[in-house]
Amino acid sequence: MIRKIGYTLLCGCSLFATTAFSTTNHYFTQGYSIEYELPVNVPQTFSNGFFWTVKANCTIISDTNENPISVKMLRKTGSVNDTQLTTGELLGLVLQSGDKLTITAVPGAKVELINMGAKSIKASCSTAG
Repeated sequence: MIRKIGYTLLCGCSLFATTAFSTTNHYFTQGYSIEYELPVNVPQTFSNGFFWTVKANCTIISDTNENPISVKMLRKTGSVNDTQLTTGELLGLVLQSGDKLTITAVPGAKVELINMGAKSIKASCSTAG
């Protein structure tokens, strides 16, 4: 009986350790500067868990000149570089090192960023309410 329980727990843990469940979620944290890595073709989800609108100002850090990024609004509304997005809308951006990326998210909003370039890039972000 104990062996069956052990195998069940092992199989359950193995299931949740797969890449299907390892989507990276980030939550906006007010008043902090955080550096996020955006690996190539790996969705990065950013969420606003506060009861007020949060604005993140990010600076792109990269070794390459052109960094294509796909932005998709997954839930509610917000804006990326002053372009309004609602649930399901996509936006394509090409950013260079040193460019600014501004993400504004209403309470409960969720936005997904995908680095479509050839190399991993970083975004140094700070938030304000």
